[in-house]
Order: sequence, then structure tokens, then C-alpha cells
Amino acid sequence: PNSAVGNMTIGNIYFKSNEYTSPSFPLKATIKGGLEITDLDVALVLMDATSTTATDIRNEEKLDFGDDYDVRPGSTLQFDFSVENLFLDEEDVEIQDVSVLVTIKEIDDGEDIDEKSDEFDIKPEEIKDVSVTLKIPLKVKEGSYDVEILAKGKDEVGVEHKVAWNLEMEVKKESHDIYIETLYLTKDKLSCSRISSLKTKIFNLGNIDEDEVKIEAKNPNIGLDFVQKGISLVEDPYDENNEYEKTIPIIVDENVKAGTYLISFNVYIKNNVLLKNKNVDLTIEDCKTGEEIAEEEAKEEKNESIALEEKLEEEKEAIIPILSQEAALKEK
Repeated sequence: PNSAVGNMTIGNIYFKSNEYTSPSFPLKATIKGGLEITDLDVALVLMDATSTTATDIRNEEKLDFGDDYDVRPGSTLQFDFSVENLFLDEEDVEIQDVSVLVTIKEIDDGEDIDEKSDEFDIKPEEIKDVSVTLKIPLKVKEGSYDVEILAKGKDEVGVEHKVAWNLEMEVKKESHDIYIETLYLTKDKLSCSRISSLKTKIFNLGNIDEDEVKIEAKNPNIGLDFVQKGISLVEDPYDENNEYEKTIPIIVDENVKAGTYLISFNVYIKNNVLLKNKNVDLTIEDCKTGEEIAEEEAKEEKNESIALEEKLEEEKEAIIPILSQEAALKEK
């Protein structure tokens, strides 16, 4: 029949006598499909690029990466499957357009995230390997989440074959964890105008409220010494007070020498405990006079003219042998 496999209701059953008829009960049957997930390994990659793998995961199990590794905000999970066609060679049933869909339920502010593999065909008794990668949102609540896995495809007569697995996954957070999401200069090269801005955005990835966050941006060589205290960041990742944005003005004195200057951006908790550091480079160039600019433009024009002449000469040299061959053919 042209129907899906799985748990299906095939009718109703009830008991009847001369004096009594019982309520009806659904009669269910499990129709076995031709697909099976024979192996699953899950690789965990944390934001600091450290990684580990949980091997031989089975249906209805909990993802366990050991004592030293937990799924955290911003982690990447790679699901490596082996999918088998259970039909025998003599049955000659190929399952086509097979795909594997991995869904993590309600992890993104109550919404699911999911990813599907490329489609593939699988012959009888054949096993194929497939990978699906998902990234855990940065803004996520600590707790347990359901992972649903669905592999499905259709055979040559249109019957759908599928197999579903369900896993459990735990997301954990550090107590103190501030994330620097944005840090960039509006102008990272200054010359005659020596005004720029440092834009930053931070938010709280930890599992507790932070009431005494301090940020600073410093480089004494360019006169930058910015400090902002008393920033409060709540733990709830979906609260607007979970994040903080700031634009820091930078005005460099004209006496500062040309060069590249490292700006150090630091995030503290409890005002004095350094938690995160990130750096950006600001390049300062000498302010050029109008005469120097004109000389550079003239030099660029001359170089372009020379390049054009060289290109025309190369094209001319390539054409001459062709014309010579044509002339020789005409003489014959």
C-alpha cells in the first residue's frame, strides 16, 4: 500500500453480548520500515575550540560527554549517523531521497532549531554515513532539552520509510560568563582626521545576575583611558537588560606619532575581577600635504599607463604569428 510505516491504527475492537456492548478500543499495529539508524556519534565543539565526542549513542539515551565537557551556549554539535537499508538484495527495494532531520525542541526562546542532511539514495543492505551540524544559540536558558531525530525516504512505489529517535540533552552555564559580542572601530586608520569610535556590545552568558560589571578601553600612548562602572546584566538571556552597548569616543592628539596602537578592552565583574579581554588595532598615518597626494596620484597614473602599454605589446606579439600563418596559407 501507498502508506507510511510506523505505529498505525488499523481498526477498532469492542466486545458485544445480548445485554452489553463495551466501548471501542483502537487496534494498533507497528508496520516495520526499511530504514534503520545503526550508529550515532556526537561531537561537541565548545566556543574555545576544545572538543570531545560521545560515541555509540542509542535511542532514548541522554547525551553524555563526560565530567569535563558540557553543552554550553554557542557550542557546536555534529551528529554522525550510519543509516542502513534493511531490505535484502533479492528484495531489490531502493529507498530514495533519504534525509536525516535533527531538531532541538524549544531551545531558542521557545522555538525549535533544526538542520537537515543532504538527500541520498540507499540500496538494499547498504549503509551510508551522513552528518548533521547544529549550533546552540548564545542566548539560551540552562536546562534539559529534547532532541528529535527523523530519518526518512520513499521507495520506488512511493511508500514512505522512516525511523525516529529521541535523545535528551543538558545545557549548562558557567556561574560568571560575560560575552563580548561586538568590538570594532568605526575607523581603524586615521590620518589628517584623528577621530574614531570604539563600538562594543556585551551580554551575560552566565547563570547568575551580574550587578557590578565594569568595562574599560585603554592605550596611554594615544591618550585613551575610558572606564565605565556599575553596569548590571541580568541572567535571563531574553531580557533586554541581559546586554549592554556602548560607543566610546577616541580623539588622538596630532602630536601622536604614526604607527599601530593596540587598544585593550577589558570586562570586569565585581568591578575589579578581570573576566574577559579583547584587543583591536588602531593605525595612525602621517597627514599628507596636497603636494604629496598629487605626487602619489601622478605615480599611480603612470603605473597604470605602463601596465596598459605592456598589455598592448603582449597582445601585439600574440597576433603577429597568427597573421604570418594566414599570409603563408594565402601564398600556397
